[in-house]
Amino acid sequence: MRVNIGDIVSNRARRDPNLEALVDTGSGARYTYAQVNTRINRTARANA
Repeated sequence: MRVNIGDIVSNRARRDPNLEALVDTGSGARYTYAQVNTRINRTARANA
């Protein structure tokens, strides 16, 4: 079974959507798994 980063984030977003996933240390912006998952999906659809 092959798993990619999109699968990992998607699964985590389902389990813990409001958990902090990323912090941009330059700007201080914080992103939850749900927000990261939404951005990944939007980018994937745009590139399809």
